[in-house]
Amino acid sequence: PESVHSVAEQIISRNSNRLSKEYKPTSEPGNVDYLSLERAMQLVTGKADTLILARNRMFLKPVAETLLSRGLPYIVEGAGGISPMSSPKSVRAVKAAYSLSLGETITAKSLSHLLECVPSGKHSILPHGVKTQVKAMKGEFTLEDLENKLGLGLLLSAIEHEGPASVLKKLTPRHRSYFAGMLQRFKSVPEPVVRLTSIHAAKGREADLVVVLPDMTRKTYLEYMDGKHGGMEAENRVAYVAVTRARKHLVIVEPCSRRYYSYPKCVVCYNSIIA
Repeated sequence: PESVHSVAEQIISRNSNRLSKEYKPTSEPGNVDYLSLERAMQLVTGKADTLILARNRMFLKPVAETLLSRGLPYIVEGAGGISPMSSPKSVRAVKAAYSLSLGETITAKSLSHLLECVPSGKHSILPHGVKTQVKAMKGEFTLEDLENKLGLGLLLSAIEHEGPASVLKKLTPRHRSYFAGMLQRFKSVPEPVVRLTSIHAAKGREADLVVVLPDMTRKTYLEYMDGKHGGMEAENRVAYVAVTRARKHLVIVEPCSRRYYSYPKCVVCYNSIIA
């Protein structure tokens, strides 16, 4: 978009050691906003394709905490905070438990995924040996089958009265609370369209909404300020990658520390917000 193109061109024009090339924007104006982290997170709803990018992964942690507390579907790629949906095992178990809460039939495979996250033992709500039994089975089960043939009445009762995520005691309390909030908000387990990662890992990818965190660690900042050895030009190229990931909307977050990359203001955006 024209607005994102404006920022990208300003960034890369800071470099003298480059081969210039013609690079035109699309016909769409797009949006570029300059927001506080709190305001930026209000734009992240879990419904639009979103990339949240950091120069150093440690700055993703407060973002992950915010999304976790809001029960939004997101994934942290690599290090950078808590990410319950990064566990396929947990997601499969929650989906299976939610299906049962709706009274739907369930496959033996899905049931097995659910039971893997329910503790066994003396005080378990599961009959002895049922996990092994289900692993050897195929086909689908109704709620009546689960109660009468497999003895899972206590499990079904807990799901009905305490919620689907409540029975998954092998997950941490915080993860159970996260999934419970997601089910309440979305009435499903949606595919995560919000991804948190580093700028380097996002190269070659795009998203409708891109949120860029400008903060740097001390080590990265010192390298950035080392102009004699090409540090500034190297960081300009990294920043160029970050902003050009945006298909529609780019948000540059205000720095939260004293060390950060200085992104230029958009010269064609008259409605950009400074919060």
